Amino acid sequence: MKHLPGTFALVTILAGPAMAQSLPVAPGNWEMSATYEQTINGEGDGAQENVFTQCIPQDEAVIALGDIYGSDCTITTTSQTPTSIAYDLNCDMYGVLMTGTGTFETTNDAQAVTVSADISHLDEVNGELRMRMNASAEHIGECE
Repeated sequence: MKHLPGTFALVTILAGPAMAQSLPVAPGNWEMSATYEQTINGEGDGAQENVFTQCIPQDEAVIALGDIYGSDCTITTTSQTPTSIAYDLNCDMYGVLMTGTGTFETTNDAQAVTVSADISHLDEVNGELRMRMNASAEHIGECE
């Protein structure tokens, strides 16, 4: 199976400057979990999961969608509230344009975060290429 390299920047999921497409979070130590799955015509190698902790200082306590997806994706907000953003994605993944949707939400007084995205591309040779990402993070205390 051919794999398309992911552009989701999990390491920076909770870091970055404030932007229009961003939500505030509580500063401190966070435990993060993300699951990625890539398929071609519905077949894949299964989901890959990453779990880690990260300290978020007070001056970086904002999640910016641009930090999650990087410069290869154009993000268009379709709706926004003080605690959630729904958006459309157009991502250039090494010359392959993948499009889809995502959601991004903070809960529990900005102590928890969920992010999900589903993007795909219909290719005449390979069929449907699809990437799904589901991530969550919880504030677990002060930075050590």
